[in-house]
Amino acid sequence: MVERCILCDKPRIAASEFCNFHTEIDQAIKHSYKVWFEAYDRKLSENDFLGRILTLSETGEEVKRVANYLLAKGGESSNVDDASDL
Repeated sequence: MVERCILCDKPRIAASEFCNFHTEIDQAIKHSYKVWFEAYDRKLSENDFLGRILTLSETGEEVKRVANYLLAKGGESSNVDDASDL
């Protein structure tokens, strides 16, 4: 049986809970968080970041779906000391 993406009915890719499309979005969110984390002097939690991108009018609907899922799942921590693993 093929395992399905947590957000849609497409087949999920190996080592991910998402399909290829949502995995790419997840990776883009993680990359963007690293950039924002550094810009905020390493004082931005993942949950705060996700909340902020959800309020931006430029954020697309599928990015919002992934961000909402990540928020519901729980962010990494309230103040990340090392974002290198994200």
